[in-house]
Amino acid sequence: MDKYKYLFLLAIFFSAAKGGICVVIFFYYSDCLGSYYEQTEGKKLKKEILIYTLKASIFSILAFVSGFFDRYIFEYIGEKLSSKYKLNTFQKMMRMHMSFFDLKENSPGKLSESIIEKTNSINGVIFNFMSKMSEFIGLYVGEIILGFTISWEITVWFIAAFILITLISIFYVYFSSKVERLISSSQFGEILSDNLHNYITLNAYNAKQFWVNKLIVESDENHKYILIYQIIIGLSHGFILFWYFFFTGFLIYYTGRQYVNDKLTYDQVLNAFYGIATSLPVYVYSLRYIKTISKMKESINDLYKITNLQTEINPEIECQFNYNNFIGKIEFHNVSFCYPINPSNNILKNINLTIEPGDKIGIIGDSGCGKSTFTQLIQRFYDVSIGEILIDGINVKGHNLKQLRKNIGYIQQDPLIFDRNNFNNILYGKLDASRDDVENVAKLCNIDNKIGDSYISLSIGEKQRICIARALIKKPKILIFDESTSSLDDKNIEEIQKNLEKIIQELNCTIIMIEHKKNILKLCNKFIFLNEGQIEIKDKNDIFNNYLA
Repeated sequence: MDKYKYLFLLAIFFSAAKGGICVVIFFYYSDCLGSYYEQTEGKKLKKEILIYTLKASIFSILAFVSGFFDRYIFEYIGEKLSSKYKLNTFQKMMRMHMSFFDLKENSPGKLSESIIEKTNSINGVIFNFMSKMSEFIGLYVGEIILGFTISWEITVWFIAAFILITLISIFYVYFSSKVERLISSSQFGEILSDNLHNYITLNAYNAKQFWVNKLIVESDENHKYILIYQIIIGLSHGFILFWYFFFTGFLIYYTGRQYVNDKLTYDQVLNAFYGIATSLPVYVYSLRYIKTISKMKESINDLYKITNLQTEINPEIECQFNYNNFIGKIEFHNVSFCYPINPSNNILKNINLTIEPGDKIGIIGDSGCGKSTFTQLIQRFYDVSIGEILIDGINVKGHNLKQLRKNIGYIQQDPLIFDRNNFNNILYGKLDASRDDVENVAKLCNIDNKIGDSYISLSIGEKQRICIARALIKKPKILIFDESTSSLDDKNIEEIQKNLEKIIQELNCTIIMIEHKKNILKLCNKFIFLNEGQIEIKDKNDIFNNYLA
């Protein structure tokens, strides 16, 4: 904010000036009407009309200048700060450790929605609240100054009405915010999203009424509190209107008596109504932005917490290892692991294993036995709970992760395609790769005729080959397939198998395959069977005869 403080002060000046101009215009209109009422001489009236018209033109130019710079500068500052927070939070999220996102409250969907909402609210507060409040300061100060030129009694009443309406409005905003928080804490959105996403399953098990009833129960629990708050909100709003019209009634009575007693002129009576009474609705309208202060404060606090989060895994640790000599030897020494969200459940237990450069390892085991976890630890998505993993003789915790992962290709079970064309999806693997590099790996994966197309037209098998090409363009020393054929039919598996045979001939790298398809596992020369978190080294015949039969 310090960077924009002078610009911010300039915006406040223009906004306050706009409010002050409004006061002058209110009084000017009343003077104009008073002149029409009192002036009987035609020539003199025509001359005054010309003067009033000229003044109106000057006011319109001043209003244009102040209005333009008020809106433009506040919008500019709001957008700059909003963009800054978005960038900072995005950069922080990109650095966070994987277990951070395992928590329900930190799911990518919820985080992205929350960050967008909070950064946008900052923009809205700066533009709406600061602009309106600065404008009203100018309006209010102008009213008081000009009010004393009419009658100090009217001005004192105006100040009293202003203070009273402000207090009631704060009360109103406080309970409005409570209602909004109760409504936002409702699980309606989560329940709706979850059930629409799983609509087929919901119908298949006749579970629709169950969730409807659940939503009714939750709504009833919140309704009783919301009802009480809404009664208070209604009373507060009613009191605001009451005091406004009560003050207007007093103004009618007081100015009428003063006019009859020749203590106020006709011009001054009009000034009281145009200049003072008409400003209160503007103020009441501006007060609705008060509650945005608490929203901005909450948003900034939440974003501040996010930007000050500390990652448990530093991706940019300095390492003296020369990655040009990376060969991909992997060693597990007494490795045990449990996920931080479930520390009582050991997924891997006392693993001791050495994978030599060039090994073709097949990993099999029941669902949930830790196969994917095994490969994620190699890439240091998580840190081991006990023991250590060495890659090329260096503890994985001592590697620079950016350099390490440049040498590891990773193909997941579900083909992850970005909203780009196929060429750019492959290029994601190595952003500085040439077009020839992309075309070569696309040809190796038998997808070269599709690289200029949109990903939307691809079959599942073609999408998976795009993912393989994306991993290959890095020319990795370690290539990991995490059940990458599990969702493919026999025809696609046959095509992938042919691609993999070519890949193994082309690349001199360590390959780790989590797989259950015989045709794919035939490409491996060593096998690991994972059972209840422990490994067993198996030979090919044992695996094919006893585990894949």
